[in-house]
Amino acid sequence: MVVLLAGILEFFAADLRCVSYPASIMRRVVDWTEKKLYAEQAPASRQVWAGTVAAVSVLAAVYNVVTWPKVLLYYETPVYIRYVAEAAVLAFTIGPCRSARAAMAVQQAVQCGQRQRARYYAERLAGGDTALPAEADPVRVTMTRVAKNTVDSIVSPLFFFVLLGLPGAVVYRVVHMLASRWGDKRQPYYRYFGRTAVRLEAILNYIPVRLTCIFLILAAFFASYDWRGACYTARRTAFLSFAASDGGAEATIAGALHRRSGEYSSDGETCGFRPVAAASVSSWRPAHITGAVHLMYGVYLIALVLTAVVVGASGWL
Repeated sequence: MVVLLAGILEFFAADLRCVSYPASIMRRVVDWTEKKLYAEQAPASRQVWAGTVAAVSVLAAVYNVVTWPKVLLYYETPVYIRYVAEAAVLAFTIGPCRSARAAMAVQQAVQCGQRQRARYYAERLAGGDTALPAEADPVRVTMTRVAKNTVDSIVSPLFFFVLLGLPGAVVYRVVHMLASRWGDKRQPYYRYFGRTAVRLEAILNYIPVRLTCIFLILAAFFASYDWRGACYTARRTAFLSFAASDGGAEATIAGALHRRSGEYSSDGETCGFRPVAAASVSSWRPAHITGAVHLMYGVYLIALVLTAVVVGASGWL
């Protein structure tokens, strides 16, 4: 009940300004914590410890904010109000509709020759905090971001919702935010401070990434894409990308669409494109974004149905 209602709310509220308010509040909390604990001139070991303390503090605060109201009001609130409240919170942790609309905006902008607008929407796919390199291709970057968001905004939150309930989904999204803001490898001074958040996100994504590959293969099969190519690239090249936690989904989508994918990344000194090979490599065109979005929606439907079945069968709701 809660899962399906969250999916409906996310679909209809994707374009509302209020949807970004919780994320904006969390970004302010994260930035305030960073300002208090980060010391640029400190030794590397101290920066690592400071980043660990900062991450644990933010996660503990968020967990308590989500958990205690639910515990205190559980027996005092009518069941339908509780369902709506939990669905609204869960809807904030998933975001396929927002990602899909931004991706289609990139496609439309590129087809109209509006490159700067395309770059703007490509950056929005990353949360608006990541500036693309000047040489980055918006179409290729969009495909990469769609693959990342398939893991980070669909499968992982729902996976932890099944395991740990609503606090698990919210805590995962906060971990993802910490890794995104403190683990930017194009900013060398975050190399140590954000290490704990990045490692924690990689650990949490270990199982969801592999589930995403399976869901993408199923989505490719039902949507009449090359599911055999998706199987091939998921098996052979899933872990060759710079971001190992997202490489599986990226390679699987690339194989299903007979294309080549990858991401622009930096180690703090050099910046370049790190590819994920596909079975049949050819240049990307804006129309291919539609295929990536179709696969993402396919994964979304599969994940929603499975989550609803598992949670309903367990008797949690």
